[in-house]
Amino acid sequence: LRVLATTRNAELFAGATCSVDVIHVGSITAEESKQLFSMEEASPEVDEALSEAFSVCSGNVALLNILNKLSAGRADRLSTFCRRLKTRGLSAVTATTAFEYESMHAALSVSVERLPACDRDTLACAIWALVVPVDVVDADESEFLMLLSDRLTRLCENGDWLSHNKQNDTFRFSRMVEIYLRETVEAQTVKTLISMLKSRLERIQQDDIGNPVIKEFFLKHSFFYKSVHGISY
Repeated sequence: LRVLATTRNAELFAGATCSVDVIHVGSITAEESKQLFSMEEASPEVDEALSEAFSVCSGNVALLNILNKLSAGRADRLSTFCRRLKTRGLSAVTATTAFEYESMHAALSVSVERLPACDRDTLACAIWALVVPVDVVDADESEFLMLLSDRLTRLCENGDWLSHNKQNDTFRFSRMVEIYLRETVEAQTVKTLISMLKSRLERIQQDDIGNPVIKEFFLKHSFFYKSVHGISY
């Protein structure tokens, strides 16, 4: 007897008493995305609109179908709704389709609510991932990286929030998830994180014998801190 089960939480299979083959179902390809929209007219404008739609949706079929319905076969309308997604967030684009939810914002919010508290905290901070390494100032680097990898791996297996490159143990948000998090992470949470970052940077600048790994990290990403957070190091 074989049972086929679908879930967004691969950890559920850990309790199985028999062998389990976990098959990850990824997003559709760029070519499949173009076929979904069925735009007959060939032009640079159409190609650009289809490419942007695939990019902002990260190949997510549900969100692509929402854009497909709203665009009504017109490249200019598709570009408009892609722009709205990027500037106003996932909640700004809604439509009734075969998908259970009218927007990806609603769907992802339900997914967040089902996460354990520790995973929600990790997710809220992960979009500001370059803040995280300041916490290794008083910790062993290898131990911290191992613990951080474990926490992020949980988000890969519980909701597919991140993609994991196992070769070099790196993690990446899809563009769709990034748009969602930037829209939903509370402003106060962000202010607190930035405040923590500034205080740690000041401490590192004043301490000539600080952890060289941390100093190297901040120097490497100095452009990010300056352009995004207005912090010079």
